[in-house]
Amino acid sequence: MVNLFGGLIRSGIVSATLSAWQKLPADEVACVDQNLRREGFSLNSAIQQGIGPTDPRMLDARSACRGRGPQQTVRAGPSFDCAKANYADEFAICSNPELSQLDGQVVAAYDYVRGHGGEQAARATRDRSLRARRSCGPDIGCIKRVQIEAIKDYQRLGAPSDAGPAIAAAHPEYVVDGLALGNKVVFGSAAYREYQCRPSDQFGGFFFCQKQRQMQEARGAYTSSNTILHAADGTAVYVNRSLEPAFFDADEAKSDVEARSKRYGNPAHVIPMPATSAVPNGMIVSWGDVSLEPVDVATTKALADGRGVRVGFMIDHIGNLRRSASMGLPIYRMRGGAGYVWAASWNDNGIGTLQFLTIDASRFMQPDSAVPADPSLGPPASAPAASANVTPGAVLPRDPSSIPPTTPTAPSAAKVPITPEQARVRIKAGLDRITSQRNTLPNEAFKVRLDMIAAKLATVNDQMDADALKGLLRECDAEDAIFSEAAEFRRTSEVATRAVAIIKTRLDTINFDAPLVHDIKAALSSVNNALAEADIKTLQQALSELNSVYDANKLDRLVDAKAHGFDTIESYDDFKERQSKLGKSGIRLNEK
Repeated sequence: MVNLFGGLIRSGIVSATLSAWQKLPADEVACVDQNLRREGFSLNSAIQQGIGPTDPRMLDARSACRGRGPQQTVRAGPSFDCAKANYADEFAICSNPELSQLDGQVVAAYDYVRGHGGEQAARATRDRSLRARRSCGPDIGCIKRVQIEAIKDYQRLGAPSDAGPAIAAAHPEYVVDGLALGNKVVFGSAAYREYQCRPSDQFGGFFFCQKQRQMQEARGAYTSSNTILHAADGTAVYVNRSLEPAFFDADEAKSDVEARSKRYGNPAHVIPMPATSAVPNGMIVSWGDVSLEPVDVATTKALADGRGVRVGFMIDHIGNLRRSASMGLPIYRMRGGAGYVWAASWNDNGIGTLQFLTIDASRFMQPDSAVPADPSLGPPASAPAASANVTPGAVLPRDPSSIPPTTPTAPSAAKVPITPEQARVRIKAGLDRITSQRNTLPNEAFKVRLDMIAAKLATVNDQMDADALKGLLRECDAEDAIFSEAAEFRRTSEVATRAVAIIKTRLDTINFDAPLVHDIKAALSSVNNALAEADIKTLQQALSELNSVYDANKLDRLVDAKAHGFDTIESYDDFKERQSKLGKSGIRLNEK
């Protein structure tokens, strides 16, 4: 202990901080220091900065060093004899050391609950878990998720929280900015007072909190946004931090993901930026039991239109759900259990967006389906968007899982108090813009609409009364909307053209027909038709359909199945499963 704290300046806050650390067990202090050094920091440095053991920034480092609860007898391997295994999931468990150890943890937890008066509940949990595991077949990831969920179920029935190293590694403490998932916020603390909180619009009984800060690093200024969803007792079920712009390149992104993998284990999902995207680089990575489910076409369209949706928390590559929906990029709904998600995008200059969060979706009710607001009823009621600096008492935006339009509707120019002379100047400027930029529009439909507006604007004169000028100002608003729509169409058409070229090149290598191939070709045709029509809404919908239909991994699996003489992915998977069952006995099935 003396050596660990040697060399510190013992004065003022530093001395008080040192004293607080010295009250902890020596082995815990040494463990914390070791954890901090793996992050490029040290306990000495923390103490010199006045960071004590109760500081939220220490939650992450201390989590792995805290004492464990009551122990239970844990089997070192599977709970059954591998020589008598009959099912695909049993063969998978016997062939995988991690699954073998987890199976031992499951049975140990079952025995504990059963032996402490919970036999009926223990048997019900066991039977439900076994059915779920059987349905996984030989899928190792699926089996692992079922095993971990079973252990959690037994723990809710009273089994000790420490089920041994396997479950500790499989279910680590997920932390964002010092707040661990499942821990409680400290009401009244300085850290909590930085947030503006309100009852959640979407999740009854929970509170939605947010703060935003302008920050600076060597490569430039950026905005840091933090969001928390917590229960009435303060238990955090969702903690998010996003940075925009974020400064990093591919190597830094890789290092960031690797560092989290050392803490949380192998990622459950790695979703690269689609090759068809106009954004060059990006990926979404998740750890733990959180699942990422693509949202449906209706939700994507509602987001692209700027309408509010209530489907739970969502994640995308670029940190902007509305823009992703407009560009045809995938958007995922987060469900399942506890986990950690990291999402980033960046350009070739190392500038982009970064978002990392932890969530336990099993702790709060989420809507089963999207119910986008009907645009005919007007925009959804929502608080104004947060500014870069959130001041005390400011009204915060709606929950991020209930997305309002990202761009507030501009007030009509006819309602802006301007003089008649200013109105005439704007009208004439609008007419000049149409004259100079008309031929840059992507198709005749845009040009016809502008020609009609130009004919009206050309009637402006010095004798027009206020009402007539207001009418022409509304035409200027319509002109602005047309040019904005044309610009959005150009951006989206670039994405669509690139997507069509890439996917068509892939299809040219396939010499067979199948329902999946037919669906992809039909979606490509819809995109091409929308490009020809130059209708932005139709193109966005067609691009979204293409993105949902075209699954490169699924197509590769189909090609593999065809190469082995099977007509479908399912028939080939069935063959492999049967082969897996018979593999232990040395029997080899004939593929044909």
